Amino acid sequence: MERSEDIGRPRPAKNLSSAEPPSAPPPPVLTLPDDGGPGLWRGGTAAPAKVNLSLRVLGRRPDGYHELFGLMAKIGLADRVELSWTFEAGKEPSWERPGEPARPPEEGAPAGPRAGDTLEVVDELGPPFRGVLGADAGFRGPENLVMRALAAFRTATGFPGAPVAARVTKRVPPGAGLGGGSSDAAAVLLTLNALLAEFWSRRRGGDGGGGPGRVSSSGVSRPLDRRALLALGAALGSDVPFFLDGAGRLLAGGRGELLAPYAGSVPGSALLLFNPGFPLPTARVFGFSSFPVLTTGPGSSNSLFAQFAGGPRGLRPEFGRNDLEPAALGLAPSLGRVRETLSRLAPAPLCLGLSGSGPTYWALFGDWSGAAGALASTADSAWPSSRWWAAACRGR
Repeated sequence: MERSEDIGRPRPAKNLSSAEPPSAPPPPVLTLPDDGGPGLWRGGTAAPAKVNLSLRVLGRRPDGYHELFGLMAKIGLADRVELSWTFEAGKEPSWERPGEPARPPEEGAPAGPRAGDTLEVVDELGPPFRGVLGADAGFRGPENLVMRALAAFRTATGFPGAPVAARVTKRVPPGAGLGGGSSDAAAVLLTLNALLAEFWSRRRGGDGGGGPGRVSSSGVSRPLDRRALLALGAALGSDVPFFLDGAGRLLAGGRGELLAPYAGSVPGSALLLFNPGFPLPTARVFGFSSFPVLTTGPGSSNSLFAQFAGGPRGLRPEFGRNDLEPAALGLAPSLGRVRETLSRLAPAPLCLGLSGSGPTYWALFGDWSGAAGALASTADSAWPSSRWWAAACRGR
């Protein structure tokens, strides 16, 4: 079902899929020399988008962040992140010499971006987003989350020592409340950690020649455990830890970094996404909001999260509730028209809501045919602008 690009609608061939995605994303695909030595090293993985099925803002903390509680879900729409580099003969990391203890990496070295690190962005976004990445020079700079994730992992582990070529195929609209940048960063961390595990295993015959915490004589650490990886992700962005976890749906609290399993059900399995075609920066939405100031002590992140997520008496997520929606509507009143348009779709959605700080809305349907049918009906919607974007996808 093709759409004409001149009216700002996507090519569904890129955004629709009849294949049911797995409950957890597959592990990164790795390619490297058999002995883990000189040669081309490569790894890549999908970076799925997310929706906030429920989002409560409990208040503003003394540190300036907002305390959140909600239910996040990964969806089938995804970017692709690929990393590669070449270790030259005689320049790859050396390993412990017999009888010598491992040395930890020197503080801060090797750290941050390396000369020669590059980022290539392949724009597979549909209209109206096609071309916006090329117009944003900052997207390809050192502050891009992909490059920051690479720098953070290198700082934490000393790996990789060689310059890295990063390639991101963008299918998730930027600045849309779908977590595309955070997911890309998580994909970098997961891919590098998987390559580091192979690095140790292949060079030292299985267990890497030592227990946790062993490092090579050039300062390359063992792979990061789950706790360290989540901490690294949280330092990059509030949503990054969610994308590091393999679960399709999780309760999230704190700034978003506190995660807990979600044992409840979701009333549908497929979604329609609708974006009106204009940006709505997160900082502006929070700045336009008015939430109570939280105190320290009993209202700390961990205790609040335990209160809302813990046990049978814990607060359950309210599907479609988003405490940021009033502020988003205040900044962009036309979003009310989006909600109205989605509520009148045929077939009717089971529930709908704003994802993150917007401006993308999601509508949940019982099955794929409902979401695909609703996407077809958007062509006949009364949305006044031609610069809108819609896609149907399955939940994970």
